[in-house]
Amino acid sequence: MLNEDFEITKFRYEKDNQILYIELSVKRYIFFKEEKIIISKIRDMYKLGNSFSDIILEINQALVESDNINEYLNDIYENLFNEFQYLILYKSIMDLDSKGDVVYISMPYEVSKISDISLINAYLSKCSKRLGNIVKFYIKTVDNENAVKIRDTSFDSIQNEKPSIVLPDIEDDYNEHTEEKKVTRICELDSNSYKVSIEGTINYVKEYKSEKVYLFEFGLNDLSGSIVCKKFFNRDDSKIEKYMEIIDENKYVSVSGKHQIEKNSTKYFINADRVSEIKLSNRTDKSKVKRVEMNIDTDIVNADLLLECLLRWKHEAFGIMPKENINSFIEIYKKNLINKHKLKMIFGTTVNVLMD
Repeated sequence: MLNEDFEITKFRYEKDNQILYIELSVKRYIFFKEEKIIISKIRDMYKLGNSFSDIILEINQALVESDNINEYLNDIYENLFNEFQYLILYKSIMDLDSKGDVVYISMPYEVSKISDISLINAYLSKCSKRLGNIVKFYIKTVDNENAVKIRDTSFDSIQNEKPSIVLPDIEDDYNEHTEEKKVTRICELDSNSYKVSIEGTINYVKEYKSEKVYLFEFGLNDLSGSIVCKKFFNRDDSKIEKYMEIIDENKYVSVSGKHQIEKNSTKYFINADRVSEIKLSNRTDKSKVKRVEMNIDTDIVNADLLLECLLRWKHEAFGIMPKENINSFIEIYKKNLINKHKLKMIFGTTVNVLMD
């Protein structure tokens, strides 16, 4: 037994993904922030060290106190934005609503254009097990005109930050690579689109190999929509190694190719002729009257980078809001002291209130 609250019921290793899954039986709700501590204990107990680079906990049996269900639901809802970071874009117009044993998460219809809703449903299904199946989660997609404004504003801001230089560029047997092509938003692609140029962030990468072919498959998201892209090579092509550096998760790239239908499917994908990395410039605050960033969660923010960014933006003050502890006050105070207190700190904290 790992401790009195939970025990390991099964180890499962997926060689293809190089992931070790550990199934747990628990006697209380496990908060997401506890997972790193539990994984660290398991590594020490079983002397795993760094043998497995990725360990994922799966909770299949759980006994949960229903009295604190709202606290648990809030933990699941907040972690949703860690699992699917693009949802942060729409957080202000999303909502969580519980009615008995049913929980509805409302999100704008625009989300379905930039993500696979089935992946979010799979996450919520695991969360239901985490709660001992005492509630069921449902996603409600609603029309919200503000979502379109948020999407378009975010897309435009990225375009404004993007420099005109594309790096690195690889010589291809593609005669059009020197031409300036109009960038099409993913949400604007339709059955009439053929040769297109799109840009966005890579959100996943898969590689497939056969005797004759090497294939990169990757998802591209430009905040207006998502689409699968594929880049084919001959198995012994010398450019494969260079493309491994470009086609990588979280990189912002330009893709030119043909918008076509998958074989034996109704789904479209981009058959890429060229993929190039685009290095986005640093964001700036051009406002004459500088705002004050409030409610900064210092538990998940790098203090050095935060202060560097605020000084670069010429802000005069900022508010910090650590959760459940004030240890980060000390660190960020010392960092600001090194800068001779150029920034005014506004201290705040999140507390749990117990009604007497």
